[in-house]
Amino acid sequence: MRAVASAADCTVGLVQHHFGSKKGLRIAVEVEIVKQFTDALSQGPGDRTSRDARVQEMFAQRPEIVSYLRRSLLDRPDRAREPDGILTRLVTMSRDQVQIMRQSGHARTTASQEEQVLRMLTRAFGVLFLEPMVTAVWGELDQPDETRPILKVTLT
Repeated sequence: MRAVASAADCTVGLVQHHFGSKKGLRIAVEVEIVKQFTDALSQGPGDRTSRDARVQEMFAQRPEIVSYLRRSLLDRPDRAREPDGILTRLVTMSRDQVQIMRQSGHARTTASQEEQVLRMLTRAFGVLFLEPMVTAVWGELDQPDETRPILKVTLT
C-alpha cells in the first residue's frame, strides 16, 4: 500500500480510504485489466486475427499489464483461481466474448464454447508467457533481434 501511495504521490490513508485493503486494490487492478482486455477484443473487426492483433497491441502498449498477468497467473495460480481472481474474471470475460463472436458469425457454433474460450486465452497468454523465453534463446544464439522469429501459439 505504501508503494502504491508513493507512486500515486498521495498518503497511504487515501489509498486505504479509496480501496479499503490490499485485496480491494488488487480487485480494482484486475477489474481494470479485464476492461482493457475486453476493449481490445471488442473494439474493431470481430474476426479472430484482428481481435488477437488488438490484444497483442494492448499488451505492447501496457507492459504493466503483461507484468501483472505473468506474476499473477504463473507465480500465484492459487490466488488467480479465487472466485474474484484474475483467471476467473478472464475466463468469464472470454466466455462472454465467445458468445458475441458466435452470434455475429465470427466463431463457429459447431465447436464447444469451452474449447473456444481455451483457444482464445491460449493464443493471448501463450505468446505473453513464452515470448521472454524466445527472446532469451534468440539472444543466447547471438542472433540480431530484428531477425527473431515471431511466436504464434495454437491448440490442436
